[in-house]
Amino acid sequence: MEAWQRPEGYWLGTARSYADSPGWSEQEQKEVAVLRERERELVGAIVTHAF
Repeated sequence: MEAWQRPEGYWLGTARSYADSPGWSEQEQKEVAVLRERERELVGAIVTHAF
């Protein structure tokens, strides 16, 4: 994600800058993909449950 700056008075009374994000490592991307797949499985189990 590119760097950005919050304008003064937007949420707080002072401006704030944020540096460029280095992004996710390949390992982090894999972990998120596994967690999202598990989430889809659990949502299906919940939505189709007999209750």
